[in-house]
Amino acid sequence: MAPTTRQDVFNFAQRYLVSRPVQTGAPCSENTQGSRGWLQANLGSFSSLASYNDLVKLYQGFNAMDTLSTLSPEQVAGFLVSSDILRDSVRAGKVMASLNAANIGPFLDAFNKEAQEHHLTQLPNAEVGRTILGQILCHLSPSMLTFGPEEYTAWFGNRLALFLTGLDAQNFGSLPVDMSCDSLAALVQVLDTHKADGTYEHPADIYAFMQRVLMTQQQNTGSACDQDSVTDQMWLRKYFGSFSSYAPYKDLIKLKSDFQGLDSLDLISDSVLAQITIHSGIIYNPSGAGSVLEAIRTRKDPLSHLSSYLEDFNTFIWKSPDLLANSKVRDVMMFKAAEMIFPKVPTMSPEEANTWFARLKVLLPGVNVTSLEMLPLSVTCSHYQAFIKAIGGVFQELSSQQKQAVHGFQKKYLAAQFAETGSSCNRQGSGTRDWLQTNLGPFCSQTLLSDLQALYPNFDGVSFSSLCLTNTTSFST
Repeated sequence: MAPTTRQDVFNFAQRYLVSRPVQTGAPCSENTQGSRGWLQANLGSFSSLASYNDLVKLYQGFNAMDTLSTLSPEQVAGFLVSSDILRDSVRAGKVMASLNAANIGPFLDAFNKEAQEHHLTQLPNAEVGRTILGQILCHLSPSMLTFGPEEYTAWFGNRLALFLTGLDAQNFGSLPVDMSCDSLAALVQVLDTHKADGTYEHPADIYAFMQRVLMTQQQNTGSACDQDSVTDQMWLRKYFGSFSSYAPYKDLIKLKSDFQGLDSLDLISDSVLAQITIHSGIIYNPSGAGSVLEAIRTRKDPLSHLSSYLEDFNTFIWKSPDLLANSKVRDVMMFKAAEMIFPKVPTMSPEEANTWFARLKVLLPGVNVTSLEMLPLSVTCSHYQAFIKAIGGVFQELSSQQKQAVHGFQKKYLAAQFAETGSSCNRQGSGTRDWLQTNLGPFCSQTLLSDLQALYPNFDGVSFSSLCLTNTTSFST
């Protein structure tokens, strides 16, 4: 029967049924059993020409769950969007199981159209989204064996857009790991685009799949899709995109043996930044070291990233202190770190400040006048004393000029405290020695008696001589 004739028959049946109104149920429901029986008796094969809304208008209380095997993919889509099924993962799973590989495409096209008409930009239930996505990929899995870049773009960039948030390791089990480099690049591009508009629940799973595809390429061809990539950055952007930050260093050098990462500082994780600082020779290059810290400074919540970076970086330096033998590198890194940390110290608790100064221990020998100026004079005495304890711990590693710079900062800070409060961080009940220990530390040796007397009235010359001129080592921490 010609399509136009089929449509004419359906239109006639629809008009006839509408002309026979009933109080409840459906017209012409005599001798039929439930929604499924009514559908077969009154519309037969022509029922596929009805929209889901047509069916519920004809039959009050139409039960789509009882008729799934006879509904068209377009009707199933209308049912999902128009009902409460999108909040019920069990029923959503049953609905999706009624579809197959042949009609999953038309279903998604209709679903997306319905969603747009209902202004549905986000699924109301994440678990339902994961259920639907899993069923779709399961139906689609055999077809994906022949997918190329265009198909991955069409499916993941358009048809599956509403469901991508829940992508996880189980979903990726439906995708072939032996896809081509071009197909992987296309998939990365669409997943990246989606990430720019939203978030993923399991981004590490997405990275893991990309890594498996590249490992398979490497095993099959001898190259992890890096034969045409001129730079590390191009390779990362093309085959990992924004998921590059989930790549551990060991994966990167295994997939790309010449990986250096010097052009990719904005793409890789804090841990990888620390490792390339050491393994790519940045540790011997002041400019390169500055670039690494600058890359951290430009990240969202830079202190959190700096903390992660220093955790790994310090481990390397504690194991091999000579790695930081280049004082110019240390000076640059100290300056860049101070630029991020010092202005934030007033907002920290004393414990947080202590932790940050401890993290800086390997870099503190690079302190200078400029970095000290970044530590606000508005910090509390507790913050100040935490810094003096930390910098005192590297006293022996500082040059005479650096020691004078630190002491200059001490005088400026304590004078400001005295001018504002009448006390230079004096603790009630503490004596001269305790005050020197907590506020000057070993830098007491850099001061003059007259300076001390301006900050600590009644400070006597005998105490000054015995504590600052002949016994400064007792103040080292």
